[in-house]
Amino acid sequence: MVLGAALTAAVAAPASLSSANGSCTPRGTWGTPRPDLADPVVALVNGHRRARGLAALSVSPSLAAAAWRRASSVCRAGPTATGSPA
Repeated sequence: MVLGAALTAAVAAPASLSSANGSCTPRGTWGTPRPDLADPVVALVNGHRRARGLAALSVSPSLAAAAWRRASSVCRAGPTATGSPA
């Protein structure tokens, strides 16, 4: 199983992508990217899943990259903009 895109993007977005989009200016209300928390979060989630007899989740680098691209697109265009199939 693969960890959800939202969580992956929130904690595991590559640092190189965070500055790739110059048109999306961070605001004071935005959180601080913490890719160092990805592994501990996945470990905690998997601990809870294991305790309930569920399969472990894993991080997908390609899904994380796609989620980051989508988040950047929404940031540029706004969450209600249309025209993007992603």
